[in-house]
Amino acid sequence: STAVNKVFSDGYQKIIMEAKNDDEVQVMYDDMIRSAIDAGLRELTARLDGTRPYIPNSAAAPVGSGGGYSLAAPGGDKGVKQYFNDVSSAALRSERGIPNVPAPESLRRFLKPEHLWPINEVWALHDWTYHMNGPANTYMVALQSWLGGDFPIPVDRIRESEPRPEDPVYLRYKEEIAAMCAAAGKAWRFEDFARVAQRINYENHRGLFEALAARRTNGLLMWMSQSSWPSFMWQTYDYFLDTNGGYFGVMAGNQPTRALFDPRDDGLLLANASAARYENVSTEAEVFDLWGRPVSRRVYTTPLLEPDACGLRLGRADFSASPTDLVFLRLTLRDERGAVLGRNIYWHNRRDYQDYRALAELPEPAASLKVLGEERTGDEVRWTLRVTNGRTPALCLRLRLTDRAGEPLLPVFWSDNYLTLMPGEEREITAAVHAEQWTMDNVQWTMDN
Repeated sequence: STAVNKVFSDGYQKIIMEAKNDDEVQVMYDDMIRSAIDAGLRELTARLDGTRPYIPNSAAAPVGSGGGYSLAAPGGDKGVKQYFNDVSSAALRSERGIPNVPAPESLRRFLKPEHLWPINEVWALHDWTYHMNGPANTYMVALQSWLGGDFPIPVDRIRESEPRPEDPVYLRYKEEIAAMCAAAGKAWRFEDFARVAQRINYENHRGLFEALAARRTNGLLMWMSQSSWPSFMWQTYDYFLDTNGGYFGVMAGNQPTRALFDPRDDGLLLANASAARYENVSTEAEVFDLWGRPVSRRVYTTPLLEPDACGLRLGRADFSASPTDLVFLRLTLRDERGAVLGRNIYWHNRRDYQDYRALAELPEPAASLKVLGEERTGDEVRWTLRVTNGRTPALCLRLRLTDRAGEPLLPVFWSDNYLTLMPGEEREITAAVHAEQWTMDNVQWTMDN
């Protein structure tokens, strides 16, 4: 009503005047009255403020939608390529989310043994669904690109957000989903799902943010940092405060200064989101075949890497010398003194984009872990660790910290994790916890892939 609109507008005007020095003002109102008051609020903001834009919802101009809430289906011109193409303007991309499957220990904490595997309706209570925002259909396609399985992935053709129970399209789709879940349960083990999910998490979350380094943009707001309920979706760390492959993919994709791989044309790019100015930086591009054998190496020298550099093109990765279609690309950016500024490593199928089934041929890696030291500062305990890989590539090696009974110690603040290492490669990382009672005598470390 007119009276309601006036009361709301008067209140909004008061908020603007009292919050002139705030960076942002948020006002929540029922969507039913938006059309009646939206123009008035926009006019009030411009007239009384003029320094802050009025944004009626999280995806409206001058910001823009982030591209959706589901995983980009792998292969063709989609997958990580789609994330790069989604950055079509410099607008702040205000919402983008994809599934981020928790680690198996967390899954076992919120799924009873009888509901752990195969995929079932209890998973839907934790946001693993096949309809509306964030459907898992494309994630199932991604799982097939790693694990195989010739069963069909149904396409959602339901038009309504809440379909009628008697709707024949809904009933048929429900049967198709049940058949798919049963087939997946026979074709894959839970352990297969849990292992590959972390690689999918890592690759896709890194790709979301690396796309911002290929073309200048005002950024991306990830939907969201954490779920308030144990969930398969929209989180960078889970309900239990454990970090998984997606979290470290986000870290890799947001390295301030690094070289990156653009899968759309095999491009090698540099980006520098810091305020530092670097002279004579070098980018080492190394290609390895499926078995981790060196195939080629090239070093690019860049005389000047300016602050806020974006999408500086070095050239194209050359995979032609590899005897295998599945290759690894390791990019290391160093300053003129040789100090590492950023590093990335990619698994890539040079002929059939994102077909990773050949990686199943790799034997279990024989990596080793050594604790180099322990340091205490206030209530923080920090350990320095060295991981040394064996003779075969190791994908997404995961380090865990537990008590002597095997219970996870959370949260742990890792400098890096879910490491992909080539044969003989070493990496030093740190792990910190805020708990004075933990020492090397009462914790234990585990590592798996």
